[in-house]
Amino acid sequence: IAAGQTLVLTDVLHSLWGLSEIFGGVQVSSDHVLLVNARTYNDANPPGTYGYLEEAAALTDLPDGGQSRHAIWVSQSVDSTKGFSTVAGAVLLTPDAAITVTLLDPANNIIGSATFSGGIGAHEVALATMAKADLPIGRLEFDVASGLAAPYAVVIANVTGDVMSVPPAQQTGAATDVVFPNLVKAVASQTQ
Repeated sequence: IAAGQTLVLTDVLHSLWGLSEIFGGVQVSSDHVLLVNARTYNDANPPGTYGYLEEAAALTDLPDGGQSRHAIWVSQSVDSTKGFSTVAGAVLLTPDAAITVTLLDPANNIIGSATFSGGIGAHEVALATMAKADLPIGRLEFDVASGLAAPYAVVIANVTGDVMSVPPAQQTGAATDVVFPNLVKAVASQTQ
């Protein structure tokens, strides 16, 4: 694409590769500077799709052997008609990649874990396989034993099917000074 140009690829998994009902990662490489993001959405009602914007992660920002990331809010309901369900996953980017996903409750007790390995590819685990009781609030720890991995967590509202990305973050030893630039509480949907 030319400098300053915007390129939108709609339903990229299907339009480029003919894929549907599948998950995974897409790597974008260029010898030019690009600003890239993606949108994951629920298309059960195309005129009113709901989803989230997924920012691209630079390969140099992803955890490799000996590093961890944390998804600080996940939730799992045993009743699929209320609350939330969570899926944790990772795209393994090198043949030697291995990552353990650990689910913890608010008191930092381990609820369960899963390990992904076996070569390049995408892996997921539903937290329902780990949490046998309601877990209104929990967190995930992604520990990379070897190789390079791109971890993620997705929380799904059981009633509406709405999806929310919970990007795993790196814990730092430094003091925290952050800004949330766009917090909104809306009573009704607004379109302009």
